[in-house]
Amino acid sequence: PNPADDYLVVELANSMNCLILSQDGRLIDSRFVPSGKSELKLDLLSPGIYWFQFNNEKVTHIVKVIVK
Repeated sequence: PNPADDYLVVELANSMNCLILSQDGRLIDSRFVPSGKSELKLDLLSPGIYWFQFNNEKVTHIVKVIVK
């Protein structure tokens, strides 16, 4: 769901690293996300807008996420 409360569900074809960035570009957290369906817990994030940058050696994908 986006906006999200407690978690964000992602489904990836390949494993990726995920960088969580604040709206002004500061690194908040980084996580490894395995391929398949995963739930990323958001309990450490304050309400606001974040950028989730998923990347591996071939692809970079950035998603805007609103945390309630």
